[in-house]
Amino acid sequence: MRKNNTIFFEFFKLIIISLLLQPLFILNSKIKSSEDNSLFFDDFFLKNNQIDSTFYFSWNENSWDFVKQLQYHYTEFNKISTVLEKGWEDFWVNKIQTNFIYNNKNLLTEIITKEFVNDSWINNSKTIYEYNSYDDVIYEKYLKFFDNLWTETAANEFDYYNQKKSSVISKIFVDGLQILTEKINYYYSNFDSILSIDYFKWEDNVWHLYNREIYSYDSTFNLIFILKQKVISGNPIDDSKISISYENNKLKMIISQFFEEEKWINRGKTEYFYNPDNNLNVIINKYWDSDNWKNNIKITHIIDTFQLQYEQINQSWSDSNWVNSTRFLHYFKRFPTDIDNFPKKNSCSYFEVSPNPVHITSQIFIHYFLENNVNLSLELINTLGIKIADIYSGFKEAGEHTIQFTTNDNLPTGTYWIRLIKDGKEQIVKPIVILQ
Repeated sequence: MRKNNTIFFEFFKLIIISLLLQPLFILNSKIKSSEDNSLFFDDFFLKNNQIDSTFYFSWNENSWDFVKQLQYHYTEFNKISTVLEKGWEDFWVNKIQTNFIYNNKNLLTEIITKEFVNDSWINNSKTIYEYNSYDDVIYEKYLKFFDNLWTETAANEFDYYNQKKSSVISKIFVDGLQILTEKINYYYSNFDSILSIDYFKWEDNVWHLYNREIYSYDSTFNLIFILKQKVISGNPIDDSKISISYENNKLKMIISQFFEEEKWINRGKTEYFYNPDNNLNVIINKYWDSDNWKNNIKITHIIDTFQLQYEQINQSWSDSNWVNSTRFLHYFKRFPTDIDNFPKKNSCSYFEVSPNPVHITSQIFIHYFLENNVNLSLELINTLGIKIADIYSGFKEAGEHTIQFTTNDNLPTGTYWIRLIKDGKEQIVKPIVILQ
């Protein structure tokens, strides 16, 4: 039986990415929304779902170990300007910096990556984009930094017809010379959906067609079928296919098959599951073996109650159990709503937690102001709103107060919340990152 074909995994990856980039939030009663997709809480708001940082973990000896983190910075027009990657070596160390440069139309023109070597940022690679008058990319060029010079390594040229991408020609640079490598042609329906894609390779100064993909859609223009064919001596021969199904207009299942000995044979299946709020919840990938579908990979998505964190857990199937593999935590950037960004100490919105982040078993100080005498509760809760510990419960007089407490040494690394409740009514929640 042949190995998995590249088309399935590439398509599978694109499907997952496209789903993850869809809005992940269902608003609850504590949040107000605005026309620019910002989400407003009592004392901060989320602007265009900007990600603040992403942490990567690997599963090791029954606990999650840090691997790396990404920190995101944005332009005034909400475009990513810099992504800083840090690796975990018992402490965070700089690894890679990626800078994004835009023109006066806010179109991406350059991506520059640098590596941190000997306490300095050293140029590594660069991608340059050029556009036509319709803001379509017509040229992208890849460069590497050698001997203090930027050296061209590869490039793609794009052509368009009726503002739709019609072809891409790829080439590489060897000793300053351009060498053609591949061409891709795109064909569309009257409804602008892709009908087929032809792949050519450059040999003997001629473009030779070697692969073709044919696309089919349902009545609502959902992609439901991809047929891949090898083209040998001008004759197309079925090679593999992908069947896609939907439920309530949401992606439900992808099945891949390959053609061998005059019949279609199952290869892989990916199923998509959603929570009651219609957010993507679980993705399960299976492979075909001995006339049965067998579990392979499981991806679980978790959105916390307060919608400031998005978590992804990847697991593999082993010995009839799902075993943790990798984990990703995405934290969304918070913007204070106070005019001066700092609530006054005589304001009911004054509620501060320090230090933050904090290491496990360290002292945490909570500072707050009460306008009136109240029965007060302070609780430590997780991202699902479940109480982890009681910090204080009792009567408090009006005025400014400070309470300190120590976290439980059994808490895993992650984001938690301090919840303040006055006379039985929840008033404010504050995030705190606790590190092992």
